Amino acid sequence: MRKMALPIVAAILLISAAFLWADTPGTFRGVVIHGPDITPGWMYLKSGGQTRRVGIGRADVMYSDSVPAGERQKLPAMSIVSGAEVRVTAQQDKDGEWRATKIEILTLHAQPELEPSERTENLRAT
Repeated sequence: MRKMALPIVAAILLISAAFLWADTPGTFRGVVIHGPDITPGWMYLKSGGQTRRVGIGRADVMYSDSVPAGERQKLPAMSIVSGAEVRVTAQQDKDGEWRATKIEILTLHAQPELEPSERTENLRAT
């Protein structure tokens, strides 16, 4: 009888852990970019060579201490523009879309990622 109970308990624990893990928020940092379409309530974020589409409609938006007071707008969400560097806390919905719960604006003018030129790609070490 005990041999039957152990697999059942283990299965219940694994299933419960999967449901708890599904709602775990993710945090990522990147630069806001122009996406393929303009949709109100959404932004595109480039981070580490990957681009994410993030729903921002219900997010709490705030400035980091690194953003000078003179560059801040009355409504921080108005500063979510192309070139702004942000840190996002979000959860994926059932369709796999990221929905932000918190957005921290780190800088308004992030350094663009530099692409290597053809000339430097063709150089070889001697």
